[in-house]
Amino acid sequence: MSAWVTNSEIVLAVADKPEGPFYHMLAKCMNEAITGESGAEFLASSEDGLVWKTSENPIAYNRNIKFSNGENVNLPKLERPQVLIQNGQPSHVYFVCRNPEGQIFNMVRPLRNNQ
Repeated sequence: MSAWVTNSEIVLAVADKPEGPFYHMLAKCMNEAITGESGAEFLASSEDGLVWKTSENPIAYNRNIKFSNGENVNLPKLERPQVLIQNGQPSHVYFVCRNPEGQIFNMVRPLRNNQ
């Protein structure tokens, strides 16, 4: 895996080896150009690591979180995703968060099984 920062997005690219080739990436949209929502993350794929494509609805996740107590919160920051792989499949994503009151905390979210 490799991550880098550009002037418009934070990018995580996935590969079998650190040097690539990269086929999927998770990136943070710093404006509304790709996702329609500033701060939302999107998923893009590539066959060659040069030309990247997104789906019609590319949002991987946004900053609106529904907690287990039913409370909905729009977090000012939801960053640094780390994917947990179990049995060869992604199962959970860990985040660093900041709530509207300025408290910083970690959060883990289970991923849906799309099989």
